[in-house]
Amino acid sequence: MHGLFVSDLHLLSPRSACPHIETELADYAGAHKCIVLGGDIFDFRWSDRGGHDQTLEATSRWLQDLQLATENTDIIYLPGNHDCHPDFLEQLEKLSQQSKNFSWQPHHLQLGNNLFFHGDILDAGNSLEDLQRYRRQFHHVKPQSQWAHRSYDTAVGLRVHKLVPRILHQPMRTCQRLQNAIDRLNLDDAKAVRNVFFGHTHVPIEGLKLNGRSFYNPGAGMKHMQLQPHEFTFERAIPASEIPLASDTSTKPPSK
Repeated sequence: MHGLFVSDLHLLSPRSACPHIETELADYAGAHKCIVLGGDIFDFRWSDRGGHDQTLEATSRWLQDLQLATENTDIIYLPGNHDCHPDFLEQLEKLSQQSKNFSWQPHHLQLGNNLFFHGDILDAGNSLEDLQRYRRQFHHVKPQSQWAHRSYDTAVGLRVHKLVPRILHQPMRTCQRLQNAIDRLNLDDAKAVRNVFFGHTHVPIEGLKLNGRSFYNPGAGMKHMQLQPHEFTFERAIPASEIPLASDTSTKPPSK
């Protein structure tokens, strides 16, 4: 079975720059394929939709449209720090109950020898509990001010948003830290992991080798940044019924 991993589109933010991504995902879709949406697909923190409810409505429409365009394809959603609001997670849960081809996990997913997660555990601490606390900082409801948006636009215009990640998240050091994080995820079969797919850092990585594993990061779909979704394979299709429900995990972020 073939799959595609993409993350950090930051849709609904004025800095997002991937207007054709829906078409690209639809073109990729097909039988015996899956798409893993690896977090920060939407940007609740910097949404320009005018309010929390409007942002939720926009995310719902986008996901429903994507399902219609990829009806024979399994879609798995892994939230990041910019799309982890409890209201949105409830929306994901409802969608997973309504559709046989849609599912979600709070933090990570293993398909065969492939491991997927957003990657914000890099900034959160040493455990999933630390990650939950970190993500609560991003549970924004009020829109950002126009002044804040203009300041961010200035930083983007100066390419500061591109420089800072490259300083803070240098590929080798980042992958070494992720190796340590993997040991704390209590995976069912950690020894089988050979390919690690993650986002968050906005720094593209193409198969960096470390201790028998290859690391991949698609970059980010933001202005002046590079976005390169990564393909992967695994041995067999996994029906949604075999993927543990997010509501069954002990690491689901707390409700409001």
